[in-house]
Amino acid sequence: MALSDSDVGDILSAAEHCLSARTLDGFADAVLASCRWLVDCDFVTYNEVDHSNPGVDFREDPGETFSPDLLAAFLYHLDDHPVITEMRRSGSGAALRISDVLTSREFHHRGIYSDFFQRLNVEDQLAISLRVGETRIIGLAANRDRAFTDRERDRLEMLRPLLVSAYHNVAYLVELERAAEYLRVGLSGAGCDVFVLSPEGVVTECTEGALDRLSTVLPPDTVEPATVFLTRLASRTRRLRWEAAGAQWLATSTRVDPGAVVTVRRDELLHAPDLQSVLGISAREAQVLAILAQGHTSAEVAGELGISVRTVHKHLENLYRCIGVSSQREAVTIARGLAE
Repeated sequence: MALSDSDVGDILSAAEHCLSARTLDGFADAVLASCRWLVDCDFVTYNEVDHSNPGVDFREDPGETFSPDLLAAFLYHLDDHPVITEMRRSGSGAALRISDVLTSREFHHRGIYSDFFQRLNVEDQLAISLRVGETRIIGLAANRDRAFTDRERDRLEMLRPLLVSAYHNVAYLVELERAAEYLRVGLSGAGCDVFVLSPEGVVTECTEGALDRLSTVLPPDTVEPATVFLTRLASRTRRLRWEAAGAQWLATSTRVDPGAVVTVRRDELLHAPDLQSVLGISAREAQVLAILAQGHTSAEVAGELGISVRTVHKHLENLYRCIGVSSQREAVTIARGLAE
């Protein structure tokens, strides 16, 4: 049957609610709540199964509907479940009711009815299946004491592909947040603080404790707060070195869409004048090597010094002959070794 504009609006609202989840646990809870809101029912069950791993993530709304003996009865009669049997046969996860498969009389003669559904006062079940991975499947089932309508079936069926997309989006967000946390831990362990600034120059994210640490090592002539210092740094310069608290510090600003990222760390590399003195190379060759030793590319060196990439390579050729190496990697290794 054709769904109304109101139906479509309800379905989109339900999908949006599921998409707003920030964890997979939150997604499962949102799916349960959305299903109960979208389809009039007594209770909803959510089953997530990964065939590559043992165990089932089982949830219900409202909770505590199933006693251990009811769950045991369900599992005992699982192969007799009319909806599950039909979905396995067809390979489809489309919305399906018990009443689509069996008459009420046929259903009442099944063992799964007398041992399970009848004890819950359930006369019909409306279910969908979501394949969200090669081995991962989510089953969602609404249950009540009377038959579900065609309209309710179609509403849940229209929601089904939106739930699959929402699951993948939430799962991707979870992975991004996990990766970001690993990066924050790694950067903190390496003594590097990262600040993310909005287009207006407001610090929106930073490594834990970064603002407090920066406040103690600001350049000596800085009278502004650390947040204002970062805003100015992001808007006016790409790299700044200074000495404070008995150490050298290096801040690097990179423009990103739609704001900027600023990193601040202790500068433990030899500066260009030091490299020039120790290695006996020219001032420009020392500048090139110092920037390369910070992990930048030849193109970035060229941009920093206002010269061409070809000129950078020419300086490197002279540098290699002077210090007795044959590659950029060897030269950078020497520069970093001197710093250590």
